[in-house]
Amino acid sequence: MTILKRLLPSQHIDALLGDIAEESRRRSRLWFFMQLVAAVVVGSWRDVRTHRLLALRAVATGLAALAIYFTIAAMTANAMWVFSNGGYMIGGYWLTLPRGPLPSPYGELAVLAVNSLGFGFSGWAVVRFHRAHGVAMAMPFLAIIMLMALIPLTIVVTDTGPGTRSMPVLEMVWIFGTMFLSIPGGILLGGYSATRPVDVA
Repeated sequence: MTILKRLLPSQHIDALLGDIAEESRRRSRLWFFMQLVAAVVVGSWRDVRTHRLLALRAVATGLAALAIYFTIAAMTANAMWVFSNGGYMIGGYWLTLPRGPLPSPYGELAVLAVNSLGFGFSGWAVVRFHRAHGVAMAMPFLAIIMLMALIPLTIVVTDTGPGTRSMPVLEMVWIFGTMFLSIPGGILLGGYSATRPVDVA
């Protein structure tokens, strides 16, 4: 319950938490977990409906944080590529990475890690600038990013033009499955890290 109060510090959640705590004595752990998830979703929805302009600002904050993060990530990936392919000449000295087999900056695990960090940073930024609402203001941002992530999936599934290859099912599951896990996981974990700990009397 302490975690839920940290996620949704609104005063309106107190009565709902009391009902869940009382009923949980007669229910399973799965029921308890599902009730907590439902409380976060419903509580966030109520908060967003009450503060619509703040929710729009939260979405803009998240998108700006994503743009900043992925701009830096792209510049870093480009610098790594240049350093591993000859490097830069500065002041008569070559700045380069040693030759040899280097891990590709575009490997699947590297992409997953970079994406998860980006979504985590954006979730942290949204909640950090809207702390009084816990993770509630991160929910509309999360919904928009998930909808945007459907665009490349739709393109891959429906594109049958000349020169295109059909993506194997396992490859599609690996790429898009990890993406759809990293988005909510990153945003919610980043958001949770930015919430205020509950004061214990």
